[in-house]
Amino acid sequence: MGRFLFVYRANSGIIGNIPGALAKVFGGKSTCTLCDITHGPVREKPEWERFITSLREMPETYHADDMPVDVAAYLQRNGLRLPVVLERNGDRLRLAASSADIASCRADAGCLIARLRSYGERPSCAGGACATKKPER
Repeated sequence: MGRFLFVYRANSGIIGNIPGALAKVFGGKSTCTLCDITHGPVREKPEWERFITSLREMPETYHADDMPVDVAAYLQRNGLRLPVVLERNGDRLRLAASSADIASCRADAGCLIARLRSYGERPSCAGGACATKKPER
């Protein structure tokens, strides 16, 4: 497994984080479902911090306004919307969690953590054929 890339549907910097922080302070949710999962009103959620430090490789974190060109091209080529979690393995990118997957967790860090942990256990498929053994009948 490679390195996770978390791409938030928010802009970088303090100014970019103000709308989401204010929404959380006043009991709402931000427009970024990944932000709602990973952050409280002022900092990362402790459960999320523990998950990040448990990974073999430190993930890369990007925002709508600072993602690398190859990431933006991958998202556009595959019709993906932010937020997303990708996996970078060398120069290859692969979708680990779509915006729909992230939204389905409903701001529950444990839900996304479980999805990402199980992602590493999924078979790698190339050309439509998975490299897993089919069950015997």
